[in-house]
Amino acid sequence: MDLANENVRAPWRRFFARNLDLFLCSALWAGSLALCFGVNITALDKGDQLLLDVMSVSLMLFLEPACLALFGTTPGKAALGLCVLSCDGQRLHYSEGLARTWKVLLYGMALNIPFLNLYRFWKSYRTCAAGETPGWEWDSAQTLKDEKLWRAAACVGVFAFGIFLLLCVALVAEQPVNRGKVSVAQFAENYDRYMDYYGIDNGRRLNDAGAWVEQQDPNVYYCNGYEEPAYSYTVKNGVMTGLSFTSELHGKKLMPPNYQDEMTTCVLAFARARPGRFYAQDIRDAIQKINDTPNESFTYNVRGVTLRCEVKYNGFANYGGDSLVPDGDGEEDWSFRFWMA
Repeated sequence: MDLANENVRAPWRRFFARNLDLFLCSALWAGSLALCFGVNITALDKGDQLLLDVMSVSLMLFLEPACLALFGTTPGKAALGLCVLSCDGQRLHYSEGLARTWKVLLYGMALNIPFLNLYRFWKSYRTCAAGETPGWEWDSAQTLKDEKLWRAAACVGVFAFGIFLLLCVALVAEQPVNRGKVSVAQFAENYDRYMDYYGIDNGRRLNDAGAWVEQQDPNVYYCNGYEEPAYSYTVKNGVMTGLSFTSELHGKKLMPPNYQDEMTTCVLAFARARPGRFYAQDIRDAIQKINDTPNESFTYNVRGVTLRCEVKYNGFANYGGDSLVPDGDGEEDWSFRFWMA
């Protein structure tokens, strides 16, 4: 069997198959980062996203040749009816698949480097549409099993299912380390975990006694603007039953803190540890309440925990933002108390 001249054109089918495979590799890496290293994959910064892209391309470089050697296709190609064989109709050896995939990544995708990859996609499209042989297929052939409409639906379904799984993984990753009734030490472990997960870095962490300890990086300048409040705990039979903290400013022309991060992290570390729905919409609603009224008093109940915030101030103006601003009309006085039980 000689397939040397039977390469299927179908540039769009090839494009979506390739990107489905890359998406699956990215999903594998993202899931591993979330479950094994506690990375918040829903809020990656540019550096983390770049690293994820590099690792996804690297994973594809080694997984795709294995799939071609074992099955003659990949998940993306299989969904769209594509198959890659040698010119004599045999499955590629791993080394042949590795060489082919490297050429695809380099010449067809420009290693997925932003903007440059768009140029290479366009050039590859022109090559396939013209019926010419791409540079990576001189020693192999890509054939099309059929063009049934259900294959397009299958491709969309795999994308959708992959996104759904990633969302589930993200939900698992954001669960507290300790669940149910927690001790102060377990609360502190939950608290520190959420600080790391959401990138809250004040140079301090809670120890097993629930007190702040310095863990500052000497190469980083921390400008918090205020001291972290000292938490007071109520404990019964070794189980933490509540927490409170207070703060005051008197006669200082400073903008007082709103303690959104502290209140939110306390809710996550304590209330979310209580039994409740996996998606935790009730916890999200509680956090939204905190964010909506960062400088005003409120009372809120979630998972059997009552949250209370009491804010009193004079000489400050509240313009509806995250901070109170001295209005210059008198002596500034501000007091803040938060407790949950």
